[in-house]
Amino acid sequence: MLGVGYKHDGVDMDLFAPRRITVLCGAFGSGKTEIAVNMAIGLARKHDNVSLVDIDIVKPMFRSRDIRKAVIASGVRMVDTIAGLSNADLPIVTGEVDALIRSKESKVVIDVGGDHLGARALGRYAPKFDADKEVLYVINTRRPFASTKDEILKMMDMVEESSRLSVTGLVANTNLGTESDYELAYEGMGIIEEVSSSRGVPVKFVVIYDELVASRPDLAARLASDKGLLVFPLKRYLLKPWEN
Repeated sequence: MLGVGYKHDGVDMDLFAPRRITVLCGAFGSGKTEIAVNMAIGLARKHDNVSLVDIDIVKPMFRSRDIRKAVIASGVRMVDTIAGLSNADLPIVTGEVDALIRSKESKVVIDVGGDHLGARALGRYAPKFDADKEVLYVINTRRPFASTKDEILKMMDMVEESSRLSVTGLVANTNLGTESDYELAYEGMGIIEEVSSSRGVPVKFVVIYDELVASRPDLAARLASDKGLLVFPLKRYLLKPWEN
C-alpha cells in the first residue's frame, strides 16, 4: 500500500491528498512542514496547478518558504509572506490565500503553524473553505506534548478551537530524524490508534523516510499490511544547517 511502487517519484500523491485542499497542522516538531513540501511536490508530478501555502507565522526551526527555490523548481506555486518579510517575527500572509481557497481549479496544500498559536492564522480563512478539504493532524509521539493520548487530544482541541476547523484525519509520523526505524513507527502507532479510537478520527497514513522504505521495502509492506494503512515515503528536503 505504497501508491505506485516504492520509489518516492513513483508515488501517486492523490492517494494521500485526494481532496482539492489539504491542510496540515500539528504540534511543534510534528513534521507537518516536511510532509506538506513532499505532498505539494508529489502532486505537481500529476497536476498542472498545485500551490503550497505557508501560513506558518510563528517562528519554527524549519519553514517551507525556506526552500522556496526547490519547491518552485518542481512546478509548485509557492504562496507565503510578502516579499522582504519572510524573516520577520510576525510575517504577513498575502491575500492570494483567499483566492486559492475559493478557486475550484487548483490543488492546494496548506502548511499551518505549530500548536494552537500557529493555527490562529488559519482561523481567519475557516468560513471560506468548502467541503472539498481534508484537515490532517500530524503526530510525532517523540515530541513534547505529544507522547500520550491525553496530551495529543488536549493539543488537538486547542488547534481546532484556534483554527475553527475540525480535524478529519490523523497522520502517524513518529520519528527521531536520522535515527528513525520501523520499531519507532510501530511504537507511535500504538498511541495514535488510541487517539483515533477516542476521537473517532481515522488515521489516514503512516510516514516513513524514503531511505528506510528503499532499504527495507518488505518491512514497509508489512507495516502497511499490519495497520491497514498507506505508507507515505518521505523525502528529506528540510535539512538542519549542519547537514547542508
